[in-house]
Amino acid sequence: MDETGPGLRERKKRATKRALHEAAMRLALRDGYDQLTVEAVADAATVSRRTFSNYFTGKEEALLHGERTRLARLLAAVAARPADERP
Repeated sequence: MDETGPGLRERKKRATKRALHEAAMRLALRDGYDQLTVEAVADAATVSRRTFSNYFTGKEEALLHGERTRLARLLAAVAARPADERP
């Protein structure tokens, strides 16, 4: 990684993970959670089932990825605030 940000490989990984999450959300909203399959998510994101498994352990993790990302950003923002700052 250079000083301007992540390299191409890291950007591609992030894009793939985001595409899988978005495909999972789209399919779950359209078809319902019970009908959602890892294979359908991988197909919708135009990746293999094996690639899906490189990023997520199952459909639940793919669906919750956005929430985990937002929560991690929130926690980091709170931790970065001055210790003497009032809530």
